[in-house]
Amino acid sequence: MARSEVRTTRITWGIFYAFLYFYRCAYSVLGEVLVMRVTPISDTRAYQTGTFEQAEYWETFGVDSLTEWGQTILATGITAWIGSVFGRVFGGNPILINIGFQTIAFVGLVRLLSAVSGPKRKYAAALVLLPSFSLWTSIASKEAIVTMALTILSAYIVKMYDHRGRLGPMELFAAVVLYVFKAHYLAAIAYFWTVTVVGRFFRQRAAFALVAGLASLTVLYVVRDKVDRMADSVQTLILTGTNFGRSTRAELFFVDPYDVFWRAPEGMLRAFFGPSLEQVGLSPLHMIAFLESSVLIAVLGFLALRELPRLPAYSVIVASFVLFWIGFVNYPVGVMNPGSAIRYRSGWVILVIVVCATFLSRQVYIRWVQTSRARSSSRDKTPVLEHVSPGSPQILKPEHG
Repeated sequence: MARSEVRTTRITWGIFYAFLYFYRCAYSVLGEVLVMRVTPISDTRAYQTGTFEQAEYWETFGVDSLTEWGQTILATGITAWIGSVFGRVFGGNPILINIGFQTIAFVGLVRLLSAVSGPKRKYAAALVLLPSFSLWTSIASKEAIVTMALTILSAYIVKMYDHRGRLGPMELFAAVVLYVFKAHYLAAIAYFWTVTVVGRFFRQRAAFALVAGLASLTVLYVVRDKVDRMADSVQTLILTGTNFGRSTRAELFFVDPYDVFWRAPEGMLRAFFGPSLEQVGLSPLHMIAFLESSVLIAVLGFLALRELPRLPAYSVIVASFVLFWIGFVNYPVGVMNPGSAIRYRSGWVILVIVVCATFLSRQVYIRWVQTSRARSSSRDKTPVLEHVSPGSPQILKPEHG
């Protein structure tokens, strides 16, 4: 690419990033002046005021053992502290506090979009404009912070397939943040990172990805009883809690032992999609969420299916396990309440977009493999002394592995 073309591209994307920032700021305003009036969001108001009463919070949700939820309490406390800092800086103005939170997420989004190359960046850029994602990550919320962490780690993995990925302070910081706020997201990230880093040393990369994926499922089998109990606890919490909306589904989803596994395909789809057709009429937000989910699934499905006939087995296997892990660990919370499903989805939908819109590409795989082979060959070529007759000058030659 010519230097002038590179400069033009940077200017074009610079304009888009400026548009993206003000677009998201508009949602920061919309969330405060409209959404907060239609659907009061207690935790957002608490983050805006920088207040967090730990004991009262968990008494509301009926949790007896604070130690069991210590990590969640820490994340909530950190979010409230960030809100208090913004509150002091912006004089307590809730809209400006929202913009402060959206800026945190925006930093990660720019980092991710900058990591994606070619036309794939355009697809990703269009998808991050989705209304619900923009709304929930542009107000005072944990989702804004989680989005920042997940986009930075996703950008790192995307760069690794171009062999540009470098593990630095930002990536380590993002991993710590994700561990504190949403540790269960790390199952998908850990698998994605492992098959990317270790897989390049295997000739049969697809076989390695499959073995690694099955090994991760083995771990899930070992802790199956704990996972089953946690899913039942989440269901009970949602049905008996006072902070969940009228759209909460009254019927039990987890009825029989291990339903969290047997009903996972249905549950993951419901948690990702959000409102059903019957629930569209409950509120304008449900209507918007339903239409958005329909468009999102259609676009991601089109992008994935278009590439599928040309995809290597490695890409299909890796994508399947990453999508399973990010969907499985999140669906027990979203399956019972479509409104909560859409909000919580905004925290992890970025990884789904990265997989379907950027990773599922034959060109990405070929570039990764070819560069890996080239680097491997260059390492194998070490200078050795050519055998010559006595008295002749010694000549350095590369040794081929």
